[in-house]
Amino acid sequence: MNIENARLLIVVKDKDYRPHFAHSSQRLEAADWNILSLTAHWRSQMQDIAIFSTYSTTLYSLDTDSGIRLMGSGLSPDHDFLSNRQKDRLVADFCPTHIIFCTADLTVLTWANRNRISSVVLLNDWNEPLGWMKQRQHAKLIKQLNHPSVEWVGSHGIEACQILATSGISSSKLIPWEWSEIDPPAQYPPKQLRYRCDHDTIELVYIGAVNAESKVLDLLLAVDYLQHKGKAIQLTLLYAAADNLNRGGKGVENGIENDVEDIKIGIQAAAEQDLTMLRSHIQTFNLYKTVTFAAALNEHAMLQQMRAADLVVVPNQIGSLRILRLAMAARTPIIAADHPTTREHLCHGINAMIFPVGNAKSMAHRIERIMSQPQLYAQISEALELALHRAKVPARWTQLIDYWLHSGKTMPAGKDKYQQLRNWAVSSGRYTQL
Repeated sequence: MNIENARLLIVVKDKDYRPHFAHSSQRLEAADWNILSLTAHWRSQMQDIAIFSTYSTTLYSLDTDSGIRLMGSGLSPDHDFLSNRQKDRLVADFCPTHIIFCTADLTVLTWANRNRISSVVLLNDWNEPLGWMKQRQHAKLIKQLNHPSVEWVGSHGIEACQILATSGISSSKLIPWEWSEIDPPAQYPPKQLRYRCDHDTIELVYIGAVNAESKVLDLLLAVDYLQHKGKAIQLTLLYAAADNLNRGGKGVENGIENDVEDIKIGIQAAAEQDLTMLRSHIQTFNLYKTVTFAAALNEHAMLQQMRAADLVVVPNQIGSLRILRLAMAARTPIIAADHPTTREHLCHGINAMIFPVGNAKSMAHRIERIMSQPQLYAQISEALELALHRAKVPARWTQLIDYWLHSGKTMPAGKDKYQQLRNWAVSSGRYTQL
């Protein structure tokens, strides 16, 4: 099928993008940015594109001024089984020829496979191993994911794909993917501890969102704790600007400048609200002389900030893989919260210092320990080169979708695109040495 005749449906879990298309200040994460950028990029090249939210507070189906159809099931996660027909009707009314699943919704996936509709499933939240009880619960889903109509199953990171393979999904269709490309500079050597005594300033840097979910408040508590112990601290907060961290991907912006600007405006408005709240916390802790703000402009600037700092602090898992990889490239030791993404790439005392999520005092202790042990600091900085190598994932979210849409046998370069997808698959063996 030619792309101009395609009707692409993107299935999400519980995202309502109506406020975004109404130009309100809706918070957008990496997944949101990629989805909206993708729809804007393809809208003029396809017959129709729709985004379907499997859970929503109200039932809706409307066409935006941008030519994107938005649909919501009007169902809650605890709806009864018979209500699933409502999902089927909405999807069937759109008549999709291709489906991108950003969530593994069994109802819609079963409908698509029954109707032999080509699809890819790109998961972002499957990080924990499945015990035998969960494998039994997911048996129907795993069967549908192995259906021939599901051409590729992607998951965010290598470990997540290995978990899916262990759960019974064919490794020949599993592809690890990442949001964005990072080109780390090779010239950065390992670092040595320059901190000598309590009077020297410990320079910390945090890059990312500054909302409640970011756990930045825990970082402020840790800084306050260290200062009360007589440590001199300087914390730089590089908050997520509309141009980079929330984007999470690149290469799809050409020709969609107007839509991208709308997305940026929404992000910036939400970020300003978060900054106002954060400033009040800083004033409460009397840290206004300790904390400085700046917008994270681009990856090169972020790398320079990380390289100049003594430590990079990652108290959350919001976009953390990208931040971790940048810190690895800068060879600056990382203080990170313990969560699945961290465990996949970092090991406490080997290439990072790990603390329990939400434990500000433990975070402070990790900072204090590494800044008092020059040998440990140098060892961790040295180990980050290997950690960065292991964290590399060649497939990008938007690129994977583009190759899939153009991998038809009758399409120009379709055979080459298909072969590249096979080269990215877990079954290729390229990830076994990592």
